[in-house]
This record gives sequence, structure tokens and C-alpha cells, in this order.
Amino acid sequence: GCVMGRLRGTPPYCALVNPLLMESGQARWCDEIVVGDVSEDVQISRTMARDDNSRSQVEAIVAAQLKRSDRLAQASRTLTNDGDLIHLYRQVDALHQELLAP
Repeated sequence: GCVMGRLRGTPPYCALVNPLLMESGQARWCDEIVVGDVSEDVQISRTMARDDNSRSQVEAIVAAQLKRSDRLAQASRTLTNDGDLIHLYRQVDALHQELLAP
């Protein structure tokens, strides 16, 4: 179901989470595009560990996606996702506070 329908009032923003946001054309629905950026090597390593896929399988998936430089060029904001979760959470919290500011 839609979480928005259960909220009281109007939320200050809505997050559309889609790893293929730009490739799918859904970016046109967004006022801001936040990209979680990580080096390709880290992306490949994490995906291999998460999905138990071979390096060649993951490299083929990455090759089919929008290039990192193109993704970053379309981003209005970027979160650096090359550290631990605490590092990422701090960035998300700071972004949340910015989006709430008048």
C-alpha cells in the first residue's frame, strides 16, 4: 500500500528509491536527484558479496547501467557511500535536515 495515504498532513518530501531511476525515465518525476556514489570496484565487491554472483556477472550488470560519470552529472546531490554505515547515516541525516529547512 501507499504510505503517503496513511500520513497526516503533507509530508515535507517524498523519496523515490530506484537504483535505475535515470535508466527507467522516472527521474523526470523528481525535483531533486540524490545519488549514492561509490567507486566501481567497491560496487562490484559489495554486489558480489550480497548476491553471491561472480565478478563477470556483476561487471555485466554494471556495464548495462548508466555510467558513473553520467549518473553524477545528473545528480543534484551526492552521498558518498564508500565508508561504513555510520558515515552514510550521517550524510543521510544532514540531507534530511537540509530538505526540512525552509
